[in-house]
Amino acid sequence: FRKLNQLRDSLKKANYSAGYAEQTELFINSIEQQATWRFSITDGQMVALNRMYKKFNHRIKESSR
Repeated sequence: FRKLNQLRDSLKKANYSAGYAEQTELFINSIEQQATWRFSITDGQMVALNRMYKKFNHRIKESSR
């Protein structure tokens, strides 16, 4: 769950709109619930989380320029 918390922190730092941030938070929460219940996530969910992480960090780097 440490990585999901890192993803949430990146989402906040990326300064997205409130609507986008809320929907993304819901998605992250649903994956966290599944991981708690099933002790795993699907490959597709892992790919989506990795894309989100890269997207958020790219936005953070661009905004700091």
